Amino acid sequence: METKVLINNKHCKRMNNNIFGFDLGGTFLKYGIGNQKQGLIYFNKKRNPSKSIHELMLLFKKILNELLELHPNPKCISIASPGIIDCSTGLILGSTPNLPYLQGENLLKLFKDITSLPVLIDNDANLMTLAESKQFLNKSVLGITIGSGIGTGFVDFNGIFHGNTWKGLEAGHTIIVPNGRQCLCGKKGCFEAYASANSIIRIMNENFPETKSLTIQEILNLVQTNSKYYSTMQTIYATFATALSNLIMILNPDVIIIGGGVIEIPSFDFTYLKKGTIQLLSKEYHNVIIQKALYGNQAGVIGAIILGSQT
Repeated sequence: METKVLINNKHCKRMNNNIFGFDLGGTFLKYGIGNQKQGLIYFNKKRNPSKSIHELMLLFKKILNELLELHPNPKCISIASPGIIDCSTGLILGSTPNLPYLQGENLLKLFKDITSLPVLIDNDANLMTLAESKQFLNKSVLGITIGSGIGTGFVDFNGIFHGNTWKGLEAGHTIIVPNGRQCLCGKKGCFEAYASANSIIRIMNENFPETKSLTIQEILNLVQTNSKYYSTMQTIYATFATALSNLIMILNPDVIIIGGGVIEIPSFDFTYLKKGTIQLLSKEYHNVIIQKALYGNQAGVIGAIILGSQT
């Protein structure tokens, strides 16, 4: 399955400051070409069936060859990847439950086997947040992406916040229900265990066996049209709002941007989530801006291109 943004190939080949951006997800590997001046000028995605790091690198190599046909002389390659990443070395330190074979690997070193181009890497939620933050000059932005897992990033005038040892802003694995639902990271009660696409599906399947063959979009559509299912989803929204309100109290951001595949589903009740979050905050925090992501599933690629442009 592919989704393309068309480009003028001749114009693309004339540019020598273009960056190849990748966004590695559990379902799709998204990629594109862009630069600081023009932004994203080409976008595509391929399903990621990889079950091992070897299969993943074969997919990367195939896509890289495709991009080199469009633009033979990129400035660099920039990658948005899930997990806790030491951006200085490329080592993936942990927390990749949806792509477990990534943990302990070093994508920068692996890329040296398939290209001589410079390669950069950062966490996918960090780069989604970096992309979205460009709408809000001189503002602090907390980004949350809701897909098969939950990623979070924070950007202010200092740039991307990484924490002391590259492990900051792993809010998807903060515990919001003590001894609660089992999370794929090994802990119990994590934010991700309640509000990711996979977790919403599991919770609805457990409560309503008739939903077991349904996708996340079909489940949310069903919730919207049948009150039988709504109270369970309200509990999920309330747990989500609790996590958001805690993050607002800790970070005091100007803006919260929420993106990812779940948020883009029209039947996801974003208004209800937003109201529930504000209700949990004291009045001095009510001026926080909470809105959907602008760039949708292209945000990680755009953020990767911005990262490459900054070097």
